[in-house]
Amino acid sequence: MSTRLNRMNRIGPAVFVLAALLLAHAPSQAAQTTRVARESQRLARAGTDAQQAVTDLGVCIREMIEGYNAIVYGGTRNPESAYRRLASDRANVDRKVQGVVTAVEDMNVRAEQYFKEWQTELAGYASQNLRGKSVARLEKMKKRYAKISSTVAEAREAFTPLLESFDDQMLFLSRDLSPGTVADLGDDVLELNRRAESVFRSVDELIGQVSDLETPPADVVSAESAD
Repeated sequence: MSTRLNRMNRIGPAVFVLAALLLAHAPSQAAQTTRVARESQRLARAGTDAQQAVTDLGVCIREMIEGYNAIVYGGTRNPESAYRRLASDRANVDRKVQGVVTAVEDMNVRAEQYFKEWQTELAGYASQNLRGKSVARLEKMKKRYAKISSTVAEAREAFTPLLESFDDQMLFLSRDLSPGTVADLGDDVLELNRRAESVFRSVDELIGQVSDLETPPADVVSAESAD
């Protein structure tokens, strides 16, 4: 009997210490997992917002160019009314451009913070194999976001001359929408449409890149909505 009690006395403190260590570690790990899940949700939502903003911009640009072509190619019965709608479309494009800038900047800020914390967490791995796999996934995501930034810059390079040419032609037509004035635009009409096609390609490419973004799956998805 005394031997059994002695064994229990020796085991008891060890079990207590082990339980204390596990309990001390579990809340910290759970909190970390929940935080990562929330960050993943925020980044995914920012990517969705950026995709929608770019999609909306693409729709507005197409509507603007279609309205322009209806005027210069005689596809409208009321050029004056079509011109007023075109001016409204042009203003809407400016708003959508700002929406894209804001959405992409927000996405990049969240991605930068996400990558920074991911980089810090790499030191916590005991397994070299898993650390290496995590590094590879991190670098893959960084490259995806870098490509988006590059495509945004390319789109801006194509977008600026398009709007400059469009604004010049709108000004040219503002005093007179007669067939003779439209005919005087000459090759500028074709050049504007070529530039528009370049912008359309950039926008479509950007939409594809944003939609293909992979946010690392979180181990636990928080039930609480993240801000």
